[in-house]
Amino acid sequence: MDCFGFSDSKILCTDHSSFAFLYDTALRSVVPMPSLQSPKLCPISLSVPDQQNESGSVYVMEKVPRPRTENCQFEAFVYAMPEYSYDKAWFRHSLPLPPYVLDPGYENTRIHSYTVLGGGSHLCVSAMGIGTYGFNTASRQWSQAGEWILPFDGKAEYIPELDLWFGLSDGDNLPCASDLSSVLNGVKPELCHVWRNRYPPEWKSLGLTQLASLGSGRFCILDYFHTMLQDTYDYGGQPVVDDTFAVISGVELLASGKSNGSGSGANGSCSYSGNGNGSGSRFNGSCRDNGSGNGKQGIRMIHHKSKIHKSDGYTMIQTML
Repeated sequence: MDCFGFSDSKILCTDHSSFAFLYDTALRSVVPMPSLQSPKLCPISLSVPDQQNESGSVYVMEKVPRPRTENCQFEAFVYAMPEYSYDKAWFRHSLPLPPYVLDPGYENTRIHSYTVLGGGSHLCVSAMGIGTYGFNTASRQWSQAGEWILPFDGKAEYIPELDLWFGLSDGDNLPCASDLSSVLNGVKPELCHVWRNRYPPEWKSLGLTQLASLGSGRFCILDYFHTMLQDTYDYGGQPVVDDTFAVISGVELLASGKSNGSGSGANGSCSYSGNGNGSGSRFNGSCRDNGSGNGKQGIRMIHHKSKIHKSDGYTMIQTML
């Protein structure tokens, strides 16, 4: 089953039989949705709430679009007023794939980064070696923005309070921010801020970083690490893993000079629960802003708290909403 965050309290769930439903965490209720026309192998999603932030639209697309297939790979759930009715309802729409998928010589390429632009007027996707394309949600037409890609890996979240987009940087998966407001005009965006956490050197990242937006510039960041047994190697001469664990951190982005009212974290310091092997005591860590500071405004990241999570057996957190 695939789950996608839709709003502060709603989660869209779909399965490999194309069934879909909307779960409201506040009301603890389930609303049946129209079934997808085709199940998705590995989908991504983008949501566009309406002005009242009650419903809106949810767009679901295959992460690796494929040409010449009968399956519908790009669909939308739209909450709208049907003709000859006074009550809104959910409808499902089939949508066209980006035009590059039908180009001669196209090879199956994953969507490297994606986001919502213009308050929901456009969706934006980037693919390595292909470029960046915008989808007009009104006309349902695609257009190419440039042969470059967005400077993110995965989904970028818009922060209205800062008029910037926040996500994980391309290549090293570090928290970062960029101004994407001119992307549809063909302007290649650059990162204006990058933050680097100073974890203990014995922690080796697995490159499985995720982030989830909590609204108002607040995010939850998930990093997976493992530690190695000292002077212990397997038959192939590789170090033996001692422990695998996740670090879940709460962070907040603010304009420089603006206080969050708590008085904590103003110097960029953060506290982690655990020691170098992921258990027990408490130690201190820190972060720094490696940004150029030449964005629309100076911003800073406040680390509120981090905790270590250890799963039983080989279970790992697959999705964070």
